[in-house]
Amino acid sequence: MVDQRLEESVQQSYTELQDHHERALASERLARLICADLVRRPPETLDDGVLQALERVGQFCSADRCYVFLLRPGGLLWDNTLEWCAPGVEPRKHHLQARPTAQTPWWMDQLRRLEPIIIPDVAALPPEAALEREVLEAQDIRSLVAVPLLAPETLLGFIGFDWVREGVTSLHRAATVLEMVSNAIGHAIHRGRVERELREAKALNEALNRVNAAVRATFDLDEMMAAAVPECSRALQADAAAVIHRRGDAWAIVYASPEGASFVGEPASWARLLAASGRPLLIEDTEGEAPASPDHVAWLRRAGYRACLSVPLLGNSELRGALCFGYRHPTTLSEAQRDFAANLSASISMAMESARLYQSEFWNHRFLRSVTDTIPVGMVVLDSETLRIKWINPAGLNLLEEPCRSRAKPGAVLSDLVPHSQAEALARVAQRVLATGQPYVDEEALLTAADGTKTYWWLNIMPYASPDCSRDILIVASEMTEQVRTRSQVEELVASLEEERDLLQAIMDNTDTYLAYLNSDFELVRVNANFAEGLGVTPEELVGRCFFDVLPDLEVRRIFEWGRDAGLPVRFHERGFSFPRAKRYGPGYWDWSLVPIKNSQGHVQGLVLCLVDVTPFVLTRSRIEALVAETQRW
Repeated sequence: MVDQRLEESVQQSYTELQDHHERALASERLARLICADLVRRPPETLDDGVLQALERVGQFCSADRCYVFLLRPGGLLWDNTLEWCAPGVEPRKHHLQARPTAQTPWWMDQLRRLEPIIIPDVAALPPEAALEREVLEAQDIRSLVAVPLLAPETLLGFIGFDWVREGVTSLHRAATVLEMVSNAIGHAIHRGRVERELREAKALNEALNRVNAAVRATFDLDEMMAAAVPECSRALQADAAAVIHRRGDAWAIVYASPEGASFVGEPASWARLLAASGRPLLIEDTEGEAPASPDHVAWLRRAGYRACLSVPLLGNSELRGALCFGYRHPTTLSEAQRDFAANLSASISMAMESARLYQSEFWNHRFLRSVTDTIPVGMVVLDSETLRIKWINPAGLNLLEEPCRSRAKPGAVLSDLVPHSQAEALARVAQRVLATGQPYVDEEALLTAADGTKTYWWLNIMPYASPDCSRDILIVASEMTEQVRTRSQVEELVASLEEERDLLQAIMDNTDTYLAYLNSDFELVRVNANFAEGLGVTPEELVGRCFFDVLPDLEVRRIFEWGRDAGLPVRFHERGFSFPRAKRYGPGYWDWSLVPIKNSQGHVQGLVLCLVDVTPFVLTRSRIEALVAETQRW
């Protein structure tokens, strides 16, 4: 009896061992099949292969669900990317997206230690896993197994089984199966991710090349944005796009897709936000954690957007604008997309700065062209070796005779347009200018036409650095013919006036009359020799002095002021007048007059004082009268 029980016990142990061995072999065969299938699959079908692997493993272990969770870049969120469910089991994948890892700290600690998570009974989880218990019970999970998914030196996420219809007490076999296939699935996911990243990087690089081609094809900002922004929006998979740009002191939307303006709101507020960061700014989810910019998040929410990427556009290290992309779903950028955004910022910023400089140069060129086309100064650029015209402005044509002006175009040789002697002289000057590097200036160059007509020019011939780096000279000329003629006329007039002045001075100095010219302030401007001699000084000593400082007389001053203010001449006959050092001592008698001189506006600008000594006549007459009276008494 004992031997029979022992035999049955041994047989049962043998059967269990054989069954365990067969299950282990089956597990190994399943793992090898899954690994071989995933290795052979092209990158585009890897997800299908992993999903089939989940189905095989789930059926092999009689699980209700089998799934893969992957961490997002940064490790703060994870997503249920793949899921297989047994018939009759409700899928949960769509509820398990963008789940914060901070909500399951015990779970994350187990995975970071690369340990399997084996939970035969969710209700029996330890207190430190209270958060995980709450999450699992909300999904009606009774038992669970999960193991880390690894890539080289990287935790990708985890692969797991769960049972919702009934609990399972023995989970070690399921954990062993998961560990066997997790390496294959982890490497497949890693390979697929690398392949996708490579394809994404290639696609983004091609998109960046198209953007660069688009922005370099024009210097017009509106055309640039209309060509580049849709390409950027497609590359970043955005739902809407807009461009804000600073014009003067104001910020405005300069381009927007059909829905682009709705999520930007107030452009100036985005500008302030980007100016503070100076780099691309991503709001991943407006419904997630508290954002750094609550005002912008509130605006995005009202417009129906969950995420936004803002790319600064810089010029001379200053914020000039921004590309804004809106997303109607939570968005996390890959490393390739982040690099694309940074390169996009640099490329479009550089293109915008080039466009700004071009526009500035364009308007400067138009301004300079309008100036050179309208100013009466001739300008000619010549090749210094051949004297061929490279550029000439309208006023420069006046340097040539009338029949030659129509032929004075770029490429024309100057020796065909001017007399041979002038061309030779210019060639010598050009060589000297280039040799010394100093300009040649002739303030009154004479040009004689074939018909003998003479014109005078101010010439400045200087070296000129052309854009093609050739050795050129620039001729700047301004016609001085009228000025020279006017100057000759003025010189002739001055000579005539000087002759008249000398004649007048000779007359003034050779008369017995005392003459003086005063300005309206009674300052002596000119006196004749008699007047100066009567005061005992030279004429030069009197010029510039006030008349009443020389001859103080209050009554005479009143007479002078009345004549000046009234603008009327004043005349006196045989009135007393004395000089400090006159030829005769005593008051004497004078016929004198003060005549105002008026300018073209009728204002008195000076006065002429004329004094005639009639003392001898008055004295003679007095003696005659006395003799007559004495005769009558006799």
